[in-house]
Amino acid sequence: CATSGMTSDAQAIFERTVAIRETIGDPVGIGRSNGNLGIFLSDNGNPLAALKHFERALQVSPHLPPNIDRLVRLNYAACLAALKRIPEALEVNRVLEKEFEEVGNRRNLALVRCNIADCLSKIGEYEAARTVLESPFSYTLETGEWSHLSVILDTLTTVLARQKPERAWQAHSLANRVNAGLRRQRKPVVTNELETDLELIRASLSVSEREAIEAAMGAGETTDRVTELFG
Repeated sequence: CATSGMTSDAQAIFERTVAIRETIGDPVGIGRSNGNLGIFLSDNGNPLAALKHFERALQVSPHLPPNIDRLVRLNYAACLAALKRIPEALEVNRVLEKEFEEVGNRRNLALVRCNIADCLSKIGEYEAARTVLESPFSYTLETGEWSHLSVILDTLTTVLARQKPERAWQAHSLANRVNAGLRRQRKPVVTNELETDLELIRASLSVSEREAIEAAMGAGETTDRVTELFG
């Protein structure tokens, strides 16, 4: 199909760029090009192939700008998690967490904590995962950066689904409806269906989680109504 052909063409371009950078011997170019190819492969469902390119990028890590180095490691950790190498993924993410705290990068700190929560939930540490997510929810509340709410909410609903499989469809339904609202107008619209989903999983949400979702839904009567639903 056309999409498959475009994907193959894009991969070929990324691979050609890697080959050129390797031939030239440009360490920064090697790191960037292998990182880009790794992200492409990972996004297209091939974490195993992506892993070797992230590992190659990490070999030239001392030459990379700090932001690029951290981006490579963030995606490298995601690949490790996808391959069920959870202890290794957690180790990389914990180092990144400390670095983002030190440089005051709360935006990426929120993302890496979502990754940590995902890893913890994969090994059955559900409450620890929920605790880690409190900071990203607080960040969203303080900054109003609703694009992050989508990632955080997806992580939360994944954790909820693993913790309580019988409620998985309710949790994912909530995320889908909120994300649809975010795509339409940055803040989700409260509908009867969304209220039903919130009602069904309200007992599973912490105060900070409820506050973040409420804030995403606007103010006034709508927020009051959602607050009533959470009870």
